[in-house]
Amino acid sequence: MKPKDLKYPFSFKERRPYFHDKVLFVPEYYFSHHLFDFPRLEGEVKMEYCSGNGHWVIDRALQNPDKLWIAVEKRFDRVAKIYSKMKNRGVENLLIVCGKGEDFTKHYLSPCSISEIFINFPDPWPKDKHAKHRLMCPDFLGLLENVLKDFGKVTFVTDDAVYLEETRSCFEAHAAFDFSEYSSNVVHYGSSYFETLWREKGRMIHYLQFSKKEKVC
Repeated sequence: MKPKDLKYPFSFKERRPYFHDKVLFVPEYYFSHHLFDFPRLEGEVKMEYCSGNGHWVIDRALQNPDKLWIAVEKRFDRVAKIYSKMKNRGVENLLIVCGKGEDFTKHYLSPCSISEIFINFPDPWPKDKHAKHRLMCPDFLGLLENVLKDFGKVTFVTDDAVYLEETRSCFEAHAAFDFSEYSSNVVHYGSSYFETLWREKGRMIHYLQFSKKEKVC
């Protein structure tokens, strides 16, 4: 199975949610998400945003076959690589989402349905004029609060010290989350393309974790 074997299912004009062979396509600039009947996820579900080429999440899914994993990635070329890895390595417990994390979280996930969330190396968009593109913001944390189970953890990983502090401040200002821990070296966390790349360039990797307070889901 090669990445090119996964075909994009619609043109921009014909865009619509489409779920087939464990891949959910969530279109941008679409206003009828609520009409799509996405099933409620049961059991222990763990989710990664910014899955890139899928190295990290594929390994985690193979190591934890009793849990359902979700890989969220907005770029189709990367989604195709995740799909190829999933097929070639026989991963049965992975759902791939091709679309913006904000749209998927807001329109497709049920409240209190996710056990743990990982956000690995999101684009920091360092220029001020691009700040609106940053994933980590108060509105997004509100979406995470809604879908996380009580005491569910969010782990944020970045090599960008400024983005780290912005994200820490964002979490600390949100009443639904408690600080859990910070580290620059988490043993057995797993590796990804960007983790390997930035370490080879001598950059420090930052791991920040918060947990959702009890809300009685």
